[in-house]
Amino acid sequence: MSKKVREILLISTPYDAWVMEEDCRLSEAINNEYKGLNLSHPPRLNWVSSADAALAELNNKHFDLVIIMPRVADVKVSATAEKIRAKGS
Repeated sequence: MSKKVREILLISTPYDAWVMEEDCRLSEAINNEYKGLNLSHPPRLNWVSSADAALAELNNKHFDLVIIMPRVADVKVSATAEKIRAKGS
């Protein structure tokens, strides 16, 4: 594997974050998949609820993957994705 995902940033409403963790057990599913593939370091999931908070987090920390849920009030997905891409280059 040439690129490892160690840090994930999730931009979502509090409800979406809760549903993914409580109903889907997202963190647990990620850990189980990594163990099943004999990978030793599953990624950490970081959550924010707004585009501004996401951009602030991106200033402070490197993320290998950013997931944007479409129902966040202040997030226009394509515009936020462009800002994130610009920070990465």
